[in-house]
Amino acid sequence: MKVRGFEVRKRHWALGAVVLLILLTPLAIVLPAAFHTNSRTQCQPGSAQSPTGAKPPPVTTKTVLEPSADSKTLTWSFDGDRKPTYWDVVLTATPPLPSDDPRQLEITPSRIVRSDHHEAFRKALTFTTPLIRAGGKKISFKLCADPEKVSAGTYTGSIDIDGAGNVTGTSLALSVTARSSFWFGIGLWVVFGVVIFGLTLKSIADYQRALRGTKGKTFNWWRAVTYIWRGEDLRIVATLIGIGTALLSYAVLFNGDHIWGQDAWKSILAAAQGAFAAVGAQGVLDGFRGGGQQQAPETDSTTSAQVTSDP
Repeated sequence: MKVRGFEVRKRHWALGAVVLLILLTPLAIVLPAAFHTNSRTQCQPGSAQSPTGAKPPPVTTKTVLEPSADSKTLTWSFDGDRKPTYWDVVLTATPPLPSDDPRQLEITPSRIVRSDHHEAFRKALTFTTPLIRAGGKKISFKLCADPEKVSAGTYTGSIDIDGAGNVTGTSLALSVTARSSFWFGIGLWVVFGVVIFGLTLKSIADYQRALRGTKGKTFNWWRAVTYIWRGEDLRIVATLIGIGTALLSYAVLFNGDHIWGQDAWKSILAAAQGAFAAVGAQGVLDGFRGGGQQQAPETDSTTSAQVTSDP
């Protein structure tokens, strides 16, 4: 009885560990919010207006504005936190601009619209006051985006930078993606439900196969459902590894899909497929350790002493 009591306590500890793992998994899967807090103190909206009332000198020579390699296409991925972000835009003026007055530049951001044109960012793009340095050769400013309450999907836009006089302007492409924390949570429950359902079916099947080699044993539903959660033959270890594999595959799937939740059914089906794959992985582990596949021969000479007494 003491041994059996110890087995019950051990099973309860294992189930508690599984529940704790499931509750903590979202914290490990969702990208840390620290990656998305940069704009709260860095991105203050500005303008291209000079702080003084004087007009900038006219541009008499033909100047071409060219964005740096990192500024030609501005990309970002938003997670469920939907915190603002910014991009550092750097341009080169050739030949240099005649002064460092930002009024000689005109920055025009477009709307950020989802690729299916059903939704746009509620808040318009903003930018800080441009800085013209290095004798008019370098232009830099921060472009700021706030994705408040936008749904999952891919959003695109553009930013035009032009100048007065003989300035040849340029255009920058903008592409951002957003994924849904709501559908992430739904997918997590789907994964958990599919894995538990699949493992339960496997537990019953393994228990039935184990009964074939024993005498005087009757089918017990509780023992059948909990068969793979027992410590004999390390069955519970294989079960926990299977659940861990399901959560890990879901984490990889979620982090690899930057528009998770745009097509809710597609995301849920992908989560379910990953869960089925995890159940299959648990079956492979069972094959290595023997598990329910290692049965006593079904002959009259087989006795209960020759097989495990677990069933």
